[in-house]
Amino acid sequence: MKQTDEENPRRQVMVAACILLLIAVLVSTVLLGWRSVPGVLGEWIGLMVGVVTSPFILETFFACLGLMLVLLVNHWRMKRSSDELVYLESEEPDESGTTASPAVSPKKARVKAPDKELRFTRSGQAVLFWLMASVFTAVAFTIAATAIYRDINPELPHPLWALVPMAMAAGAARLAVKLTRHAYLILTPLGIEIFPFFRPAEGMHMVMWQEIHSAEVNEKKTLLTLHYNADKTSGIHLSLRPVRYDLRELLGKAVMARVRGGD
Repeated sequence: MKQTDEENPRRQVMVAACILLLIAVLVSTVLLGWRSVPGVLGEWIGLMVGVVTSPFILETFFACLGLMLVLLVNHWRMKRSSDELVYLESEEPDESGTTASPAVSPKKARVKAPDKELRFTRSGQAVLFWLMASVFTAVAFTIAATAIYRDINPELPHPLWALVPMAMAAGAARLAVKLTRHAYLILTPLGIEIFPFFRPAEGMHMVMWQEIHSAEVNEKKTLLTLHYNADKTSGIHLSLRPVRYDLRELLGKAVMARVRGGD
């Protein structure tokens, strides 16, 4: 299956890098060029720059700015490409007896037929790493901004120290993109494919539908329990926290419907 431009993680990382570069250019332009603005406007900009670059306010400002950008980009992406939930058509023989290749649909899946594959990613878990990326970015900009006053206070850190939190921010953002895109649970006609956080390809575990006697979701929608027998003495617990909250109900209904035989 080929990746579209929207699904390409490299393209997503490039978009994030361009946004961070644009913010860096705008912030640097304001910090270095506000003195050349004449009149009352220049005095007002200087006052705002002094307030924003104050301790604690600068970190809070960039953290809020990063969070707003993440929410806006995620909202725009969801509006453009719908949910991350997709389904794959199962292979069905045609009139000649041959099996057609599965067709991929980018539309949102609904629990209508048991021969569909439902894919749930770790998008709920990715929020934490987006926040970490925002905080690290704010720290990097703080170090770079305060380095302007090293001629006044030589004890301030060198601007190259900003590369350390920037690298950490890039790593957190890349991990968040992977968590948003790659699957955590896939409901297939054979069973449930479970992908762990570390080494998901090698550690994938399959639970066959025939092994599951019943399934239930707790009231808080944070835990999915698959029971292997009627006495509920054997089974498996699956955390639903990595899944987005608005998709947990659909996941629970899909699992219980297939356990009952798709009715």
